[in-house]
Amino acid sequence: MWQWDPSLYAGSADYYSAGRMPYPPGVVQAIRENLALDGTGRLLDVGCGPGSLTLPLARYFGEVIGVDADPGMVEAGRLASKAARMQSVSWREMRAEELPADLGRFRTITFALSFHWLDQETVARAVAGMLEPGGAVVHLGAITDKGTGAAPRTSLRFPQPPWEEVRSLVARYLGEDLRAGQGLRPTEAFGTEREIFAAAGFEDPRVVEVPYAMTRVRTVNEVIASVFSLSYSAPHLFGDRFTEFEAELRELLNSKAANGGLFVEQASGATLTFWRGGNRREDEAAPAATEVAKAPAARKAVKAPVQRKGSAAKKTAKAPAPRKASSAQQPSEAEEPATAPVATPPTPRKAPAARKTAKAPAPRKAPAAKKTAKAPAPRKAPAEKTAVKAPAPGKAPAPGKAPAPGKAPAEKTAAKKAKKAVTAKKTVGARKTVAARKPVQTTAAQRSEAQTAVPAPLPRKRRATKNDQP
Repeated sequence: MWQWDPSLYAGSADYYSAGRMPYPPGVVQAIRENLALDGTGRLLDVGCGPGSLTLPLARYFGEVIGVDADPGMVEAGRLASKAARMQSVSWREMRAEELPADLGRFRTITFALSFHWLDQETVARAVAGMLEPGGAVVHLGAITDKGTGAAPRTSLRFPQPPWEEVRSLVARYLGEDLRAGQGLRPTEAFGTEREIFAAAGFEDPRVVEVPYAMTRVRTVNEVIASVFSLSYSAPHLFGDRFTEFEAELRELLNSKAANGGLFVEQASGATLTFWRGGNRREDEAAPAATEVAKAPAARKAVKAPVQRKGSAAKKTAKAPAPRKASSAQQPSEAEEPATAPVATPPTPRKAPAARKTAKAPAPRKAPAAKKTAKAPAPRKAPAEKTAVKAPAPGKAPAPGKAPAPGKAPAEKTAAKKAKKAVTAKKTVGARKTVAARKPVQTTAAQRSEAQTAVPAPLPRKRRATKNDQP
């Protein structure tokens, strides 16, 4: 059984970026579309290497963490992100088996050509608990050290690298069995992802094939770097024969390359496997699930009373009679806690009624009051004056009592005249004043003059009658 050791990729980080072909551009696009990435959330790239997938995905997340056990790979990734001025990317030198390592929850967790090197069952269970609700694990499979071997789709007459001869040269130095660190490469670790993730509680995966019909032109130096980027031909495995092996490898490639040391290859596509719904912690996932389940019910409970009250208010506004119907419905609404404050519906019923009664009588009474105030003043005033004038001369001599209403003004005027006469005749003597008073009381002509003089003081009587009116 193979066991991991720190020398697995020792010395390979310096050759990885130059020797490996980049992932197809459609990989990033497929991940972004399938996971609806919007520049927020967190990404964890496990076995990130120098950031071959970490850096292209960084722009679609708010925070990115790359994790790798090889210190050289982590340093190469840190330098690359610093050169690109990516402030949202950080790096951790640690094994995947140490997860979750208090890194928190993530929207997306990726494994790019790294899952086969890990303790798969342990890591799958760990990342299942690190996913946010709705998050996903993405497994990327591709060939980046060489092409597919198919005839390149180009008019260039460059040859393909002699990979079979390169493999024979490596075997001559390191043996036929593929090396991996201090042991042999574990062939049983490949192709077991489906069973492992299913056992960890993930749902059935979604597989997306990303084609890549790109022809790559490669130099001799790039092919040499590709050889040293592989685990089974890492630089540390050659020991003190490293320089000898590199010289022999370069001689082989130059003999097979076109003029200028060029090769051409057909690049490989990639396979993306999306795993959703890992085993989340029950104490954290259950409350979220219950909240999501209760949310629609709460919304319905809030909407239902609003609709019933609105319809009741409309009915009562159109016809005040259905008030009894609403009171009959109150017991059914009172059973629901959301409709406990039933006192609100009567307010819209009374408001329009009060407005109608207040506005309707106002315009009717206002003109009536104006008419009654204006009408009696001009009509009755002249009538009363003529009625007083007509009977006064005919009825005054017969009964003797009729002139009583006329005496009041006559006596007043006589009294005033008497006062004036008294004041005027004080110097003359008492006899003349007595003589002046006797004719007023005894002469009939003076009475008629007093009666005919009645109309003169009418303006005073008019003021008196106005004051006496109710």
